Amino acid sequence: VGGSSFVMLTLLVRLLRRYHRSLKMLRKDFRTFMVDRAGCFCCNEANHHLQGCTILCDRELVEGCIMTWFGSTEKFNQVVQQTLFNTFSTQLGKVAFPYHIMVLALVPSFWAFMDLAGSYWIAEEYDLALSQFCIGLALWIG
Repeated sequence: VGGSSFVMLTLLVRLLRRYHRSLKMLRKDFRTFMVDRAGCFCCNEANHHLQGCTILCDRELVEGCIMTWFGSTEKFNQVVQQTLFNTFSTQLGKVAFPYHIMVLALVPSFWAFMDLAGSYWIAEEYDLALSQFCIGLALWIG
């Protein structure tokens, strides 16, 4: 049980570190975002599609919408750089992983408490067995 708990918690820590690293990179991307540096498919393809047909310019369309909604690309850049990341991170929630993932990751911890509860039960220490069971259950599904 201890070994499986170690493996599960090590994987969980690794996932948390990767998640927070990607959030840090995302925050940097938001803070340095500029419409002028954003890539568009049409510009990358020199306004020609694979079959040789001319395609409309995405940049002109997007920048036209930005001008209509925000008045200028500079104002849009400000919104993205100053407020969009906070709104985005609020949408992600306060925890890195959904509840069901956390329940699965903490199963080995519950097993450890069940092991203790079983030991107390065999020793006829029923109150301690029940206590360990309740603590393990509370920590597991929390």
